[in-house]
Amino acid sequence: MPNPIDEYQSKTGLSYFWGRIKTIFATKSELGDKVDKVTGKGLSTNDYTDNDKQKLTNVEAGAEVNIIESVSVNSSQLTPDANKNVNVSVPTKTSDITNDSGFQNATQVQTLIDNAIQGLTGITFNFDYDTVSELPATGDEGTIYFIPDQTCFEVTSDTQFLDGKKYFEYDSTTQSYIPTSDTTMVSGKTYYTLKTGANVYDEYVWSIAKTKYEQIGSASIDTSSLWGKSELVAITTAEIDQILAN
Repeated sequence: MPNPIDEYQSKTGLSYFWGRIKTIFATKSELGDKVDKVTGKGLSTNDYTDNDKQKLTNVEAGAEVNIIESVSVNSSQLTPDANKNVNVSVPTKTSDITNDSGFQNATQVQTLIDNAIQGLTGITFNFDYDTVSELPATGDEGTIYFIPDQTCFEVTSDTQFLDGKKYFEYDSTTQSYIPTSDTTMVSGKTYYTLKTGANVYDEYVWSIAKTKYEQIGSASIDTSSLWGKSELVAITTAEIDQILAN
């Protein structure tokens, strides 16, 4: 015989079980004072107390939560208008603010710059590495003159003046090389030319205050380690084909 705990419930038995539950709820005395369900309402765990009611009673009509009582700007209180708005005026231009730090505007800055550079003369750079000439009697203001150093000259091996080539004489008085005024070579006279690749120059400027030249430096460029055009070798088409084949 089956164990009672293994018994199943039929539809007829389930209907009987539900009927018994409804009868029990209808006859229990503690359920007699129950509140019938109202559509749209639900149960809540928040209990409304007398203290809660008193709090609401003390709230003034028209009161708002967290309303700002007053607004002040730099300790000066502002009065709200009829719509409870407070208008805070904020400067939108630098001219509306006190310039206690003395900042300069664009016009003032430009005026200061113009005044500072007034009368200044720009420097004109005259780089002439191929033509050698003596310093002019009076130099131009703002010009740097580049004169080849004495180590750049050598005695010419030419037996006559060649077109387009410049020749010089050594002036023992000034101890400098000056362009010769001769149109043909004078027998027994020594002429000089500029060495090939000469790149050492003395730099002079004309001093207006001292009315003379002042040497400000010497510039040299060492090109001995640089490749020349004749040393460059073009890549061959065979080498190109080999590169593309890899």
